[in-house]
This record gives sequence, C-alpha cells and structure tokens, in this order.
Amino acid sequence: MACQYNIIYMPETLNLTNVTPGAPLTLEMIKGVLGKEVLARPTLCIGDVAAMLGVGPRTLSAVLKREGGGNFCSFISDLRLAEAERLLRLRRYARFSAEQIGLMVGFASRQSFYPHFKEKYGCTPIEYRSRNLNENKRPEDADF
Repeated sequence: MACQYNIIYMPETLNLTNVTPGAPLTLEMIKGVLGKEVLARPTLCIGDVAAMLGVGPRTLSAVLKREGGGNFCSFISDLRLAEAERLLRLRRYARFSAEQIGLMVGFASRQSFYPHFKEKYGCTPIEYRSRNLNENKRPEDADF
C-alpha cells in the first residue's frame, strides 16, 4: 500500500510526553502517540506517525519489525481491530452498525474491515456482536 507523506499536525491528538529524545523507541511509545483520533484516520501512514515521534519512517519500520509488531500496516490494522472488537462488545455502541464501528476505528470501508475482522476473530463483526453483547454486563459498559 503506497503512502504519501502528507503530514497533518493535529496538536490536540499528539501525545509526545512518552517520547524522550535519545531514548530507545518501543511499541508502547508508538502506541502512546496513536490516540483514538489519530488511529481513526483512514489515511494514516507511517510518515505521519514517524513525524509525531520525531523519527524517520525507516526507523519506525525497523522498530516495529524488531519489537514484533510486524509491518506498519499490520500493526495499525491490529490496533484498529482490537478497538473495533472492544466497541462491538459495549452496549452503548449497539446503536451503531458494525460497518459504522469499522469506520469509527479507521477502516476505509466495509470491504476492508469485514475480511480483516473475520480473519482475526473467526467470525464477522455482526456475529461477534451477537455472541458477546448480551454476555457483557460489566458496570462500565452500561448504556448512558
């Protein structure tokens, strides 16, 4: 997937507090700059995240590979899928379609969300929701 380096700085979404110049870059530091607003951008690319961290795209790519995060696209996809899975379990998101949740977490379309979700979780997002929504009765997941 080709990625342009159109870096859009959104100060309200940058969290650079965990990034210390000269400190070794870790997956946790990378995740720290990927707030929900940033991760939800379908056009997010390695250049954007590298700029937020103050490193080059090659450095970021090498860290992801070294730390077991795979390549950038799979790393971002895994984070998005985990967030989608979490939202599908929450009652307060039951009014949103599975497709809307996929878009909320940064997938560009239903066609990109459903196959990835099914590959990771073994069922479609709709099937996952129907299996897990009623079982999830924790107080923090109650409707507003």
